[in-house]
Amino acid sequence: IWTDINHHNHHHLNSRQNFYVEAIDYWRKLGPLSPNLKIGTKCHTSLECLLFVPHSHCDCNKRCSCQPYHIFYNETMCLPASLLGYACKIDEQCNQRVPNAQCLDGRCRCQANYLPLRRDKCLPQNKQQKNLFNSLNFSLSFVILFAFSLAAKSGDFCLNDQQCLLGNRYSKCKYIIPRIYGKCVCLEGYHRTNDDRCLPTLRSECDANKNECNEVIPNSHCSRLSNDSAVCECLPGFLESNHHHQSCEPIPTTTTTTTMTPKTIETQPMQTITGIYLSLLINFF
Repeated sequence: IWTDINHHNHHHLNSRQNFYVEAIDYWRKLGPLSPNLKIGTKCHTSLECLLFVPHSHCDCNKRCSCQPYHIFYNETMCLPASLLGYACKIDEQCNQRVPNAQCLDGRCRCQANYLPLRRDKCLPQNKQQKNLFNSLNFSLSFVILFAFSLAAKSGDFCLNDQQCLLGNRYSKCKYIIPRIYGKCVCLEGYHRTNDDRCLPTLRSECDANKNECNEVIPNSHCSRLSNDSAVCECLPGFLESNHHHQSCEPIPTTTTTTTMTPKTIETQPMQTITGIYLSLLINFF
């Protein structure tokens, strides 16, 4: 056993010695280093740059520059890019990895009118979220939790379908990044109005107690079906048209014209008239 241990230690010492010998040979071949090595100066390897400037490397142009995801601060310093909540010195550290972020009081935070999501996103606030953010004086995480549980209208940012449904029953959350966040959009068969509501079009489900259908398509109404549901249909006397866009057009009225045929006057046969005339002459004489 002792023989094995001694052999292992001897091999380990030889490996370390070989490493140092190779390192010394490398530096001898490299020649003397510039005592003023900094960002932008010429280099042979990244190790040269790292000895003088942390987080630097020798780039493809053979000059010392900051490593990827690191930001130039000055000629002797490269700063790492940061996520939300991490330490920073300049804005570029924050907004390189998190758009719409800034360095505030030494920490990466979202800019004004943006809300943080996890540590890598700053989402635009809608009006309700902004008012809540300004009025509440609780911790940041508590504000975020409530802000994203508010009702969201069509076009607002959302985290799930429930948030959109709070704003309108005919909407859903269309994800921009799956299962992270998206925007509220109207369901298929529903129209987005100028005031960001979702209203039903023809043959779409509607609320029979409201005048929703006629707001989108004139001359339509919400008609109850036998299964207790209701859909938008054209009013009696109107037909659905999809010529240019969905609409309810009046049913054309058809006028019936009757043509009078003149009666034909029946004429007595000539023989009958002649016979009557002769009989009158005989009786006269």
